[in-house]
Amino acid sequence: MVVDGATAALAALNLGWFTTVSQFLDSYTYILFLAIAFLLYLAYPRVRANRLKLVAFVISLVIAGVLAIGLKEMYAQPRPCAELLGDLKLASCPTDYSFPSGHTTFAFVFAGASLGTSFFPLFILLSILVAMSRIYLGIHTLNDVAGGMVIALSVYFAVETCLRNLFPQLIPRKERELLPKVQLAVEKVEWKSGFAFEVRRRVAHVTFGTIIIALIYFLGRAKTELLLMMALFTGMTFMHLRMERKRALLIDELFELLERPMVMPAKGAFMYVIGALLALAFLGDIDKVLAVIAILAFGDGAATLAGKLVSSGPRLPHNPEKTLAGAAAFFAFGSAAAYPFVGVVAFPVTLICAMVETLDLKIDDNLLVPLAATIIFSFI
Repeated sequence: MVVDGATAALAALNLGWFTTVSQFLDSYTYILFLAIAFLLYLAYPRVRANRLKLVAFVISLVIAGVLAIGLKEMYAQPRPCAELLGDLKLASCPTDYSFPSGHTTFAFVFAGASLGTSFFPLFILLSILVAMSRIYLGIHTLNDVAGGMVIALSVYFAVETCLRNLFPQLIPRKERELLPKVQLAVEKVEWKSGFAFEVRRRVAHVTFGTIIIALIYFLGRAKTELLLMMALFTGMTFMHLRMERKRALLIDELFELLERPMVMPAKGAFMYVIGALLALAFLGDIDKVLAVIAILAFGDGAATLAGKLVSSGPRLPHNPEKTLAGAAAFFAFGSAAAYPFVGVVAFPVTLICAMVETLDLKIDDNLLVPLAATIIFSFI
């Protein structure tokens, strides 16, 4: 196992106060987070009233925990302290496997569940602190904590989305009353801007993916992971401000330029970053990582535009909202973009991703597509 520079640099620091904090979090993260959540549940009626978040939170904790434990056994990566005992700031190096970080997974479920509530600043800061402490103690790498974050956030928002669609009665009354207004705003934007609006969004979609590919080429895996994690924290902060109806200079204008109105603003961009981090954290072969991001950027980007251009064309029988032209464009552009990185294997992988993208799974394509591609590449 190779320990990246960012991990080694943070672990090599010797800060007395942070050592104490990190050792405390190593022992008491689970108790601390659960105790805070329980106190908030008792003290604030609105927490008890939001059944959607409560149910999604409990289910996500269980699923994310099971996934973290199972993936540790599957990947079987040794702890960094097994190689760098000099950086260890605990009495002994843990004997279980390293990837992904269970503490980070647990903490970021709380961060995801609190997004858009007044408790988000507390939980996101505590979660970042937990993630940093795992690296600082010398018992996890940057990739380990990135994997934990991806599991926690993708599981929570996938579960919440499924519950929202399957059990709409769980949605808080105020939010249910807001949904028709959101839908009206979406229709107004699409009517006013039409195809030009979708072109802007798809250009941004492809550009973002191209930038991530360039960052990996020029900066490497670890630095790109770090930048994407920082982008994720910053993005969640701005999303939270927008959900709380607080003004953010220039950010609001950017959201309005590229994003459809929705209850969770910038959801597409948020899932895009998680999807890219998913590939970076879970795939060891960097060419496969680049192929996943290329399929997401060019395949998914082309599918939406083709669907808009040929909206009167044949529809897919299992999902009438998707067009045959969109699926064909996904395959053509996605496989062409991934081919330089992985060769002919790009064609079957992109074909499966194109088929998955047409399914009505209620999960954002920016997460679903890289998830499908990462799983496939993991077994190739």
